[in-house]
Amino acid sequence: MPASTPSYRQPQYWQRLLIYTVANAALALSGRLLAGVDGNVAALWLPAGLDFAVLWQLGWQFWPGAFIGPLINSLLLGRDLLTSIGLALSTMTASLCAYGVARVLLGREQPFSSPRHAVMFSALVATLPYALGAGLGMLVLALTGAAPDDVLTVFRAWWLSDIAAMLMLAPLLISVMLAKTQLQRGPALHWERELLIGITLLSCVVVFAGRAIYEGDPAAGYLLFPPVMWAALRMGARETFFTVFAINLASIIGVTWWYPQASAERSLLLLNVQIANIALAIIALLLVAAMQALRASLAAQHQAQDMFRGAIEYAASGVAIVSLGGRVVMANRALCDMFGYAGHELVGRRYAELVHPDEREQSVSNIARMASGELTHFQARKRFLMRDGKPFWVLITVTLMRDDSGQPLHFIGHVQNIDQFKQMEEALAESEARFRSLADTAPIGIYQLDLQGNALYANPRWSAMSGYPFETSKGLAWLDTLHPEDRERARAHFRAARTEGLGASFEFRFVQPSGRIVWCMTRISPLFDRDGVLRGYVGSNEDITERRLAEQAIRELNESLEQQVQQRTEQLAATNRELEAFTWSVSHDMRAPLRAIDGFVSALNEEENARLSPQGKHYLERIRTGVARLGELINAFLQLSRLSSGELKKTPVDLSALAADILAELAAAEPSRQVHCDIEPHLQRQADAQQMRILLTNLLGNAWKFTGKTEAAAIRFFASEQDGQTVFHVQDNGAGFAMTDADKLFTPFQRLHSQSEFEGTGIGLATCRRIVQRHGGQLTVSAELGRGATFSFTLPS
Repeated sequence: MPASTPSYRQPQYWQRLLIYTVANAALALSGRLLAGVDGNVAALWLPAGLDFAVLWQLGWQFWPGAFIGPLINSLLLGRDLLTSIGLALSTMTASLCAYGVARVLLGREQPFSSPRHAVMFSALVATLPYALGAGLGMLVLALTGAAPDDVLTVFRAWWLSDIAAMLMLAPLLISVMLAKTQLQRGPALHWERELLIGITLLSCVVVFAGRAIYEGDPAAGYLLFPPVMWAALRMGARETFFTVFAINLASIIGVTWWYPQASAERSLLLLNVQIANIALAIIALLLVAAMQALRASLAAQHQAQDMFRGAIEYAASGVAIVSLGGRVVMANRALCDMFGYAGHELVGRRYAELVHPDEREQSVSNIARMASGELTHFQARKRFLMRDGKPFWVLITVTLMRDDSGQPLHFIGHVQNIDQFKQMEEALAESEARFRSLADTAPIGIYQLDLQGNALYANPRWSAMSGYPFETSKGLAWLDTLHPEDRERARAHFRAARTEGLGASFEFRFVQPSGRIVWCMTRISPLFDRDGVLRGYVGSNEDITERRLAEQAIRELNESLEQQVQQRTEQLAATNRELEAFTWSVSHDMRAPLRAIDGFVSALNEEENARLSPQGKHYLERIRTGVARLGELINAFLQLSRLSSGELKKTPVDLSALAADILAELAAAEPSRQVHCDIEPHLQRQADAQQMRILLTNLLGNAWKFTGKTEAAAIRFFASEQDGQTVFHVQDNGAGFAMTDADKLFTPFQRLHSQSEFEGTGIGLATCRRIVQRHGGQLTVSAELGRGATFSFTLPS
């Protein structure tokens, strides 16, 4: 299927099919005007040419038009339905067979693309399928009883009328469809087409009016050939096939005009005219095909020549053709620009004049050796002279061109300006010299190794580190100069650099021939060429012997310090144990007198209560209160001292549940108080559970205590996120305090309120801070006098 053929689902297909079907039926009806053989067969069946052109260009999917058009025509002529269907099927079969045979023989080539294709088209495509179609048509007529007596004459007229239409109308329609894309056109002038149309019309009039042509005097028929040959040689396929079609149609119309009555004479004359027309159409096909092939060949030659000229003219490098006499015959733009000449100025100059005087003798010698056959070509770097006399370097390649017999024709030279490249070479040489100077004076060792690890280059500093002068170490295996314990590690780094293509840094020890050890830090990098192939390694060495000695001294010092720290730690631990024992002893020794005092006061109150005055009873009560307070102080003091020593036992602690238990205990102790408690749920932390209870007991106990004189008391325990960490808060709306006194809160035995105002030991907040610090967190407070306080603490996870 051609690429432009729409599918059945597209409206374009049905539009084209409708146009094709109507055109087929109209051409079939027009055939009645040119009918012969007693009116049964058209002398020129134009639908045959239309069917092939449509199927060939649009695709076999348009086969319904080749069936419906003849069916409509046959029905309009009064034939019965069965006969009409049979005749339409025979016509469609012939058209599809012609299409199939053409695809097999021609492929995708046009019938007039070459003489071979034109012969196959005219001899097979336009002959065999329509013999089948004519035979099927005659069979249908015979079966329906409508066949005339002269079956052979009808069959021949039917067959020839199809062939004539195929050879005249099909090429015309195909050439019209291809006129803007694929056809090779001739060099016709703008007035030649108009003149051809006029001559063609004149020829048609002669043929139409020339009855002598049909009565045995064919001399006037030769007038038909000049227009056809003119169109084929000077113009293109479209004009040629139009001329053939017009002349052939005029000849058939002329016969029917001069012999309006159907007769055997008219039938025979029509058959002869058809044969002549077919011959003329075949000649036109062959002429067009030959001219198409010739024009295509000439166009290819011209295109190749243009491409050759363009390739030379617009080549990036300079190209010149020099005659055997040594003069420039042709020079492209790049060469002219290179030398500073215009094109016409460089052509005709002697080649030797363009060469630098110091290079001319060698150039003349090379040319002579090429002329003698000693050299086929030569390439060299030479200096040439620009138009202003300035010398510049070029890379020139000269080849001697010979003909098929081996005779020399001319020289072709390709010239490339390498002046900048020469400057780069000189700059590179200077850069290498500078690098060598820098490397020789560098304070670090610089070296280059091959793939086997042998030294290719080493600067004096490397030699000083290794102890091997480069003159004696060149080719020496680099690993052989290392300490035996470092060689395997160095070898592993080299393997990694080879396989992974990455550099590496490591420390090693040189063992000098004198036995001296030199510590070095080396940095190696793989060395690749421009194709990415590993060619060796480059590296640098830094003498770190003094640093290694200093590190050793530092390690020894650190070990000494660690021993001292361990000793001090043990001493501190012993001191803490002694302090803890002393604290326990002191607290125990203080508890005994306190118990004795409390006991005597109780006994005195019970036994002498009646004889005591109110003042005495007051004194006894104050003594008992002081004893109880001193006992609380001793307990708080012991608790604070224990927090500084024992080991933390961290477990998951539900702070929300712990806070709820503590507040419930406080509420049970004072059931008369109404305090609104708000505890955020699911606050958990990894911490020491016992110390968390002490912490929250002190903080929530203070909040409970200091809201004792506040109406609508409220205590809140919640958490917030600050700077990426969780902060826990205990907030109340109690007495509060001035922030200027905040520093005193966390000092043991420091209080901001009197004992009569709010009871307490003055150690609780110091204990809280000690617990939080031991967990790695911080305890802070914010408050306002008369508006409450908020204690905030962190417990890192």
